[in-house]
Amino acid sequence: MQFPAALFVAPINHLLRAAPWALEKLKPYAGKTAAFEIFPLTYRYTVQADGDVKSAMPGTKEDVHFRISPSLLPRILAGDEAAFKDVPIEGDSAFAQEISYLVRHLKWDVEEDLSKVVG
Repeated sequence: MQFPAALFVAPINHLLRAAPWALEKLKPYAGKTAAFEIFPLTYRYTVQADGDVKSAMPGTKEDVHFRISPSLLPRILAGDEAAFKDVPIEGDSAFAQEISYLVRHLKWDVEEDLSKVVG
């Protein structure tokens, strides 16, 4: 089942832009597409030349595919390193490695974002 990946493009790019090193890690993969399957939904994103991502065009073949069990998702979001080892990955191993690194190391700076709203 496809789900509008566009819903998550802005938050993903916000995280990436807050950490310029993350954009630099993705730039070499410009044009490559990653799929994240969290049963029953699949989200596909294509890396842009500047390191940002956009929703992949329908029918785009992914270069890497992550199959994330719904039961693993909370553990991954909590930063449980062991959970990452339980995610089946198919495709471009170098691209998968960079994405895995970003997922483990990118952190949302809530205080910084709130300070922009409330001062």
